[in-house]
Amino acid sequence: MATSLITENAPADTAQVGLSPLAELAAHLHALAQREHHPQAAPIFDRNSDLADEFYRWSPLWATYRGRFLFPAQPVPGRSLAEELADVADLPIRRFAEYAGYAVFGGYSRTSLAQVLEDPEQQRQLRKTVRQRSTDRSELADQLLTSPAGFRDRLLDFLTRYDSAHFSAEWQALRPRLQAESDRLRLRIRDKGVATALAELSPSAARLDRPERVVVDTMHFGIVRLHQPYQVIPSYFGWPHYLVKHEPGWPVIIQYGLPPGDHPREVTTALVRSRLQVLVDPARIKLCRMIVNDGLTTAELARRSGMAAPQVSRHLRKLRDAELVRADRNGRLVYYHLNLDAIRALGADLEMAMRR
Repeated sequence: MATSLITENAPADTAQVGLSPLAELAAHLHALAQREHHPQAAPIFDRNSDLADEFYRWSPLWATYRGRFLFPAQPVPGRSLAEELADVADLPIRRFAEYAGYAVFGGYSRTSLAQVLEDPEQQRQLRKTVRQRSTDRSELADQLLTSPAGFRDRLLDFLTRYDSAHFSAEWQALRPRLQAESDRLRLRIRDKGVATALAELSPSAARLDRPERVVVDTMHFGIVRLHQPYQVIPSYFGWPHYLVKHEPGWPVIIQYGLPPGDHPREVTTALVRSRLQVLVDPARIKLCRMIVNDGLTTAELARRSGMAAPQVSRHLRKLRDAELVRADRNGRLVYYHLNLDAIRALGADLEMAMRR
């Protein structure tokens, strides 16, 4: 799918370019929850700590889809994290519940959640959908519907404590680089125009004419007209995403990631050979496809694949031995994730091994 940013006749001064600590915090949490997609996000806390438990409990809100409330509520760059979190606290509770519900879903569905606090059918659809995805999402949905204000208060408390413990130092270190990128983007918009400047931000974006627009390869279809103020936000942890948030009633947000530096890797010929051998089995390919986006337990993989749980365990062991799958423990459950870095690198690793 693709999102079209219509820039025809859009004045350059409608683009508010600048930083958002809340958006970067959301990108940081997303990257940490999806490390196979984001190698720049190294583990930062002991999994046995209370904060780690809370991180994994809340992570459905940012793992595959980041809730709209985790981005600026107004297109005003330069605000502090405390100010942006205060906007979340001030949202009408019905509106917060709607967009928190979409986040628990893991994205939009065909079901509207605009009346989720009052409409039993919307509540039923939310509970049914998330129950099919994971226990964590189901528990979050129950908490949201039972006490939306308490849900929000606990989430904001976690984000505040997480910032103090881990993110604040990261933000201070990254801010100069991100600010310099913001300044450069303002100049590119002034000199090249909105469409060309926005298209140059990512390989997934292309500039087209008639009408003048930027087409972005995204997970959701959308047409966004940039004739009103919108905010463009550079991000370190957002790479490789080019994210467009354009929900009704909210300002448009465009967040793009800055490419990280190259990191040389050493891979042995034996490891390359073992990975290729492991992936010959169609059953293992099937399991890999199931965990390419979301972590799943052995029981859930058995249910979806039709294989017996011991058979799934044997395949997972082979994949783990080849470092193609990693396991993350969350309480008593173990979730398996595909190591996308290893999958992407197979071709280059094979060439490197053959040249030795």
